[in-house]
This record gives sequence, C-alpha cells and structure tokens, in this order.
Amino acid sequence: MKINKYSARKGSSLLLAIFISTIALFITAAMLNSSEKNTGLLTNEKSGKAAYYAAEAALSKVTNLYNSDSANWGKTSTALDLPDLDDPETLNNNAAYWIDSIEYVNSNTTAVVNAVGRSGDAYRKLRARITLKIPDIYDDYGLLTDGTLTIHGTKTLNMSIHGNDALSLTGTTTTNNNAIATQSSNSDAGSPDPANNPVGGYVPIIDVPTVPISTLRQLTQQGLNLDLNQADLNEQIMNAPAGNYIYISESVANIPNQNILFAKNYYLDSSATYIPTLYYTDTNILLVTPPEGTPPGQSQSTSGITLYGDMQGKVIFVDGDIDINANGISDLSNVMIISSGTITVNGSVDIGTSHTGKVDTIFASQGDITLNGSRDYSALFWTNGSFTQNGSSLAGRVIAQSGITVNGSFTLTQSDKLYDNNTIDKVAIISSKQQIPMN
Repeated sequence: MKINKYSARKGSSLLLAIFISTIALFITAAMLNSSEKNTGLLTNEKSGKAAYYAAEAALSKVTNLYNSDSANWGKTSTALDLPDLDDPETLNNNAAYWIDSIEYVNSNTTAVVNAVGRSGDAYRKLRARITLKIPDIYDDYGLLTDGTLTIHGTKTLNMSIHGNDALSLTGTTTTNNNAIATQSSNSDAGSPDPANNPVGGYVPIIDVPTVPISTLRQLTQQGLNLDLNQADLNEQIMNAPAGNYIYISESVANIPNQNILFAKNYYLDSSATYIPTLYYTDTNILLVTPPEGTPPGQSQSTSGITLYGDMQGKVIFVDGDIDINANGISDLSNVMIISSGTITVNGSVDIGTSHTGKVDTIFASQGDITLNGSRDYSALFWTNGSFTQNGSSLAGRVIAQSGITVNGSFTLTQSDKLYDNNTIDKVAIISSKQQIPMN
C-alpha cells in the first residue's frame, strides 16, 4: 500500500500538535492548581492574622475589666461575664474571640489567661500572664503637681519634675541623669530633650493622682480601731500584725488645734539607734525629748506612742493634723501615715527603708504638707493640697495637687522606685504572652 508523503507529514504534525496541547494542558492545570494553593495560602495567612488579632482583643478586654474595677481581680471568667466558646464575641471584621480559661497563680498576683481568636477556618490561641503594678507616674517624677511648680534659687535636679499649670524657676538649674523639667501650659515651648531642651519643654497634661482619703479612712476602719486616750495605744500599734490597717479615732484628733506631734529623737543605747517617743498631754500628743534624767526607753507620760524600726507595712490613719518635729537619724521605715488634715515637718531627719532599692515610707494628707529644714527624706510626700519645702535637699518624691514650692538652694537627689504596700491602686498589664497550639 502506498502512503502519500503529504498525508504522512500531516499525520505527524497532528500528533505533534496533540502532544504539545497535552503538555500545555498539564502545565495550565499545574499553574491553576498552584494558583489555587497560593490563593489558599494567602487566604489562610489573612485569616490567621485576623484570628491572632481577635485573640489579642480578648486579652485587652480582660485587662480593661481589671483596670475598670480593682474588685474584678481574682474573679473567674464566668464571674466576669466574658465571652466563651458557646457565646463568642464577634468583631466588625466577622472575626470572633472568647476566653478559654483564667487561672490566678503566685499567691493571686498573676492571672494566666488563655484566649482564642477565630477567623473563617483559622484559629489562634494566646496565653498571657497579666500582673498588677503601681502606675509609672509614681516613679517617673521627683516633683509632680497639677498646679504650678516653683523653685527659688540655684537647683540641681537628678530626677525629672513637672507642673501642669506652669514652671516658675529662678536661679541656675543643673540637670543630671537625663532629668527634664516640663510643663503643660505652653504648647509652643517645644518638646523636652535632656540635652537640648531640659527645662521648660511641653508635654500633654498629666493626670496627677489624688490621695483617696475617704477610701483610706474606710479601709483602715476595717482594721484595728484605736482611741488616743487608751493607755495601751503604743502597745496596740507596735504589736499589730504586719500589714495591719490602723485607724486612730477622731474623738481626740478632731478637737480644735489637736495635733499629733512627732518630734525630737533621743539616744537609746550604744547601738546608735535613735528612737522617737510620744508623750500624751491634755491637749495633744507630743513626740519630744524626754525630761532630764529620764532613763532610756522610758517616759513619764501616762500614755504614749513609740514608732521605730520596720513598721512591717502598717497603714496608720489619723483624723487630724500631724506635726513632725524631729532631729537626728530615725530608723522608721515601711509605713504609711495618713492625715485628714495637714502635715508639717520641722528639723532635720533621715528616713530609711526596709526594702533595699525601694521607697517604703509614705506620708499622705488631704491638706498641705510643709517641710522645714534640711533633710534626706527617702519617702513619698503625697498631698491633695500644696507642698512647700524650706530646705536644701530632698531624697524622696512629691506628688501634690495644688502646687509645689521650694525655697532656697535645692538638690533633688535620685530616688528609688516606690514599694508596693497595697494601698495604691495598681494597673493590670500584660507582662508576657505567647501563641500556643489549640487543644
């Protein structure tokens, strides 16, 4: 049989075309499959991110609940009415989240929260550790006021200072440790900079914390209630359990011109410890030098208070003014003393700490606080009134609502961070978080 050459060539071309078409079909199918996979990967990645952000939103919800009401700390997710698997919270992008569990550990100081986010078929689970801490505002400034901050004379600032209303500084100002002096009344002053604009820079208004006098009064009234007239007043205070709240009744403290007077220390023994002693009179309580010839550690009063050493975190509330007349070195530490009136400090005295690297003594008042004399006072002075310093040094911190005035040459030394004595409202923060596999 004779085969036409043209027909043979035509058949070969057809086979080649079919082969090429088949290869092209495979390539196209492979490309489509790859495209679908890439699209799926992109979709999964997008959904995964949305699920992750949803889980973060869940953690933020828990943190906000803790910060909105301190009583929420320690509650279960059910008690907090948080979203769960059966009733998740849906976001605007249709992603959803819920809280899987909350566990409180480390003596109730840390909350371990497991949160789940979902977007489409993607799930992400985050485990976070939420802890409570004193707000940074208590440690960021050596002097902080909602009013005007005034310093007369040459000054050296080893910590930052701020006045919401204004700064009024006369004399030479030297700053160290990257300290800055800022205000919130003149936005044209430029941004603060430790090197180029250390004094007078503008920052937005700072929320200056107030002393919660009513809350502290109610808190201490739930603890040990004492009367200044009782004979065992000193024994009751010193023998109270560590961290005890002590309320000294206003039956005596509210008598007109009634004051609690912490005054001159006296030498006790060869260990070189100075201990303040209180004496009761008909009109007030006086902490003074004992009469000539009085044996160390004894007094001639019928009632008295001796505050010394590590007070073990006790919180003492006095409904009245407090006058502190002190000279020498006092080892008083680890205590919070609150006045519903004013606090005045006369003389020179140093206050120490029972927690290395921390300030653990707090003087708080509803009224003004006045310091007279040079001192190295490692304490926090916190007032809803004004603060006045008439002396050459301050080692602690000052937070005042109405204003701060410092008269005379002045050195603000570097202060340690505030110790947590459980009287200052803390904020909940996420200290750590990690993504974990779904169960």
